[in-house]
Amino acid sequence: MINIFLCWKHKVVSEDQIKEFVNACVSAVPSGDPEDIFQEVCKRDDGTKVLFFGLAAIKKNKVNGRARLSSTVKTDTFHRFLLARSFKTARPGLVSKVLDHAPRTPDEAREYVDELRKITSTAGWSEPGATLGKPFPEPLYCWFTLTTSLARSVSKKSPSVTKATEARDALGLIDSVDGEHRLEISFPAKLLKSSPDLITARPTFADGGNSRFAAFQDGTVAQTNNSRGWGTTVHLEKLAKGDRDLSGLPERVSNSVPVSPTTFTATYLGRVEGTRGLFAADDHATFEARLRGTTTVSEIVELLTKAVTG
Repeated sequence: MINIFLCWKHKVVSEDQIKEFVNACVSAVPSGDPEDIFQEVCKRDDGTKVLFFGLAAIKKNKVNGRARLSSTVKTDTFHRFLLARSFKTARPGLVSKVLDHAPRTPDEAREYVDELRKITSTAGWSEPGATLGKPFPEPLYCWFTLTTSLARSVSKKSPSVTKATEARDALGLIDSVDGEHRLEISFPAKLLKSSPDLITARPTFADGGNSRFAAFQDGTVAQTNNSRGWGTTVHLEKLAKGDRDLSGLPERVSNSVPVSPTTFTATYLGRVEGTRGLFAADDHATFEARLRGTTTVSEIVELLTKAVTG
């Protein structure tokens, strides 16, 4: 609800679009669980191809075609959904061993990097039909940032912080937990422009973001991103430290992006260390309070009610 309010207050989407979304929720499942209704409406495809992440499609494809874009995935996700089946078993003369779901020791991590490099430099390393953002039949979206922004963020941290940990924090991936191993998947932005079926938009409340998603932030970096048609992630370390500005990295969302083995790259980021959101400094209640600021919940309900019914 707070993110709907932020989109309305800062005119990220129009009042009519918010009315459309709320009315769709009301008519979807009258007696259902609110979260289930929200997810069902967000994924709506009733033959008219109205997908609600397109609420911000007025700024669609506002991406520099010369840039590269990045998303991160768990190594297990890469193995299960993106890696071609032929590379999940040893191939004499080509792949010395099966690519593990995740390395368990520093030595295995070094071996993993070597094997990953060999495999992804080979034509046909991705599973036919593999996509970023759609590991299951339902329409799950692809969230991405600028490759250069992610690279700058992970390079700033001390050697004691793994790239995977900083990427988790900078991208606001609250569900990424201690012990996970993550990969950066990057691809050329021109792919979005050259594929007519791909829509990309600035994220809104309707995009099913995780529990640390902010539809709008006030910081200077976030304001700049917003003016360029990008959202901004919530930096989890900044939230835990109580920083005033929680701006992370620029982010946009699209429907699922087909993986091309000739233009996509996969880079091992390492092991995530620590789990965010376990303590009062950065738990759900703290983030909710930071998100709504000085506006009370009752005021938000009143303002949204007037906007939808007025």
